[in-house]
Amino acid sequence: MKLKTLCSLMNLMVLILLCENVHAQDIEQTRNALRGLSGVYVMPENPLEEEAIRGGLSQDAIRTEVELKLRQAGIRVLSREEWEQAPGKPYLQVWPKVLKGGVLGGYIYT
Repeated sequence: MKLKTLCSLMNLMVLILLCENVHAQDIEQTRNALRGLSGVYVMPENPLEEEAIRGGLSQDAIRTEVELKLRQAGIRVLSREEWEQAPGKPYLQVWPKVLKGGVLGGYIYT
């Protein structure tokens, strides 16, 4: 039993370390790529796994959290109606992947 628990914890730590890092390109050539946009519409795309839904996660919760982060960064979030009228219909797709985290009972997400 102890070996199984130890292996599960080690696997969880590896997954956490791999999923924790987020990389983004920030170079002069691409820094102004979004200049002039009036805002973006947030679209969570992936259907959530049943385990995540049972744990209390929803597409609305994901959308709300992403929209909050965008607003905190000074990026305007468009309503569906505003998005329909915006030139080019700018949107941010969110593809959540959520897995039950095993021994500790949490979740692993990307």
